[in-house]
Amino acid sequence: MNQPNPEFGVITRVPTEVLEKIAASDRSLALVKDYVVDSPEAATTVNRDLQRYKGEIRWLEAEEEKISKPQYEAWKATKTFFAMFIHPRQQAEAHLKTLLLGWERKEAEVRAEAERKRQAEELRRRQEEEARAAAERAKAEEIAAQKRREAEEAERRRQAAIAEGNARAAAAAAAEAAKAKEQAEAAVESAEAKIADREATADHRPPASAGADEARRVLQQDDLEGKTQGPK
Repeated sequence: MNQPNPEFGVITRVPTEVLEKIAASDRSLALVKDYVVDSPEAATTVNRDLQRYKGEIRWLEAEEEKISKPQYEAWKATKTFFAMFIHPRQQAEAHLKTLLLGWERKEAEVRAEAERKRQAEELRRRQEEEARAAAERAKAEEIAAQKRREAEEAERRRQAAIAEGNARAAAAAAAEAAKAKEQAEAAVESAEAKIADREATADHRPPASAGADEARRVLQQDDLEGKTQGPK
């Protein structure tokens, strides 16, 4: 599209007669500083010069307007010309900003929904884990309670064997009581270790069950012995 090439410049020159009149008037300004009004004649002189300066001010303002008015008109024409090209670009800018803001708003909504789902899933997982951990602790405590009862029963047999003078039976009962106590502690430790392992995995932490391996071994050994020995 070929656009016209308008000219807005205004070449301004102050007329020579105006410059000469300004110069002549400027030379008389210094005399005003020495004026003293102390008589009717002095007052008349001052008033005459006052009226003269008022007239010169009106004349200078008129000369100024002769020069500044074309400049102002050129300025308005320049603004009008460029507004034709600036305004549609401003509209395009506003439209593109609206598109970007709409996209950013949708992205924020997507992120917020994803975060809401993540939090809901995390809450569900945590509640399931708490319920699972509670069940495992309860089962471990049940096993531990049974082993404590077995340990108490073995202790009673040990004391009875001692009373009967049966040292071999007393030693066997003591070993059985110690083993039952160890298994009671191992049951609780093993449950806590499993729970800690799952929490560490969920939180991407190093496993915390290294110290619980022995507890698992004791329980596994007890299960193996129960299978090989059969019921008593």
